[in-house]
Amino acid sequence: MSSRKVETLETVLPKFNIDFVVALLRQENAKDICVIQLPPEIKYCNYFIIVSGSSTRHLHAMAHYMLKMRYYSKCREYILKTDLSALRTLTLAQFSD
Repeated sequence: MSSRKVETLETVLPKFNIDFVVALLRQENAKDICVIQLPPEIKYCNYFIIVSGSSTRHLHAMAHYMLKMRYYSKCREYILKTDLSALRTLTLAQFSD
């Protein structure tokens, strides 16, 4: 019975990839989800995801939920950058592999 409780989150959660991120965003009622695949010459990231939310609080909650899910997925390395000084509705979350 204790072996069931020892089950790691790696076996419960699917691999953290672009499809998983889009599914999580849809689950969190994100609006206007736009996924842009960047060319391989740009080594900063593979995808650029733009979403809309119902409020600033909703956008922050979605960004932090993505980070939480990334944290509990296969590895625990992540980077969060949030810049709200220019626009109150802009939130940038960067994940590293």
